[in-house]
Amino acid sequence: MLRTLPQQIAENLAASILSGEIEAGSRLREVEFATFYAVSRSTIREALRILELRGLVEIRVQRGAYVTCPSRDEIYKLFAVRAALLSTASRLAAEVCTPQQAAQLRTRLDKLAGSLDDAARYVRQSGDLIDLITTIAGNEILKQYADDLAARIGRYVPLGLTELARREKSLKVWRDTIGAIVAHEPDKASVNHYLLATQNRDAALLRLDQLQSR
Repeated sequence: MLRTLPQQIAENLAASILSGEIEAGSRLREVEFATFYAVSRSTIREALRILELRGLVEIRVQRGAYVTCPSRDEIYKLFAVRAALLSTASRLAAEVCTPQQAAQLRTRLDKLAGSLDDAARYVRQSGDLIDLITTIAGNEILKQYADDLAARIGRYVPLGLTELARREKSLKVWRDTIGAIVAHEPDKASVNHYLLATQNRDAALLRLDQLQSR
């Protein structure tokens, strides 16, 4: 589906927020963005509302829009949902995975391993693997929820994968997860993906604490 102009602007602003280019707590001024994107203020207002739904922006009455600050409580709750969704997705994928899909998973896993030294690329490749798993699972409702959550949780996932040692640990669990899916072992696939998500949650919380203590 083609994205509307407000959706395109929202995606652009979200990328800047997630990368840190626009810092947490910053005010997002409608007039400045309307000028920058050469659109009306109402278009910017709609884009900001989209970001508010994603939890990236808080719109305060008569005060404007501000980038939200990372929250321990939000991280914990979002990753709890993520762990449940993705462990279910891996279970379903393990039940139906075809030889062709197994080959696709192995290829994506190789790309993930090849990005180990680049944190940003590792995050993108892990996202691609998740997208493939939720597609293989064959449950459209689960996929929609997983995609929506990915947009909401995107600012927190990189926190848990900053350090090389953490990515190496993540890759090991990813290998176990994909191995279980292609071997048609639903229980093992589910447990491994739940572990993957909760380990990333704990690492993200630790990293957030480190950043906030500076």
